[in-house]
Amino acid sequence: MNTLKFLKRLAALGLLIAFFLPLSQCSTPEQNISKDPPTQSNQNAKVRQSDGIVFAARMDKDDALLTLTNGVAFFWPVLFTLLAFFRPEVEQSLSIRLSEILLCLGSAFILLRLTSFGTLLPGGYLGWSALGIYFAITLFNFIERIRRTWQVPA
Repeated sequence: MNTLKFLKRLAALGLLIAFFLPLSQCSTPEQNISKDPPTQSNQNAKVRQSDGIVFAARMDKDDALLTLTNGVAFFWPVLFTLLAFFRPEVEQSLSIRLSEILLCLGSAFILLRLTSFGTLLPGGYLGWSALGIYFAITLFNFIERIRRTWQVPA
């Protein structure tokens, strides 16, 4: 197997794993605005609420469209990898490669939205590095394919 294909599959798997890991944590502490004296259950609830850890899987429970967008941003590389595994001729298509580049940019926007308001956690580091590797390999393959397509015979 080609080294770039292996790295691309590994990056797709890394992005999928990052979906389930904590991505970031809010860096500013939340103030307790409650006027009742803190009880044990009250303190536990406050710790859970002010923890500020962001997971892509639990990010937007109230808005189904944003939750779906988060899922697509992390799962599409695995779908393209499976497509390339079962139908290798599809991987050579310019439209597939261009779609991958555009989806990488969209995933970068979603990942930026999920990680920009706090300190990065292991899922954030894994997500950014996997997406960067996937994007670099996809862009390299796209440019190589364009060069082979437009090459004028000598």
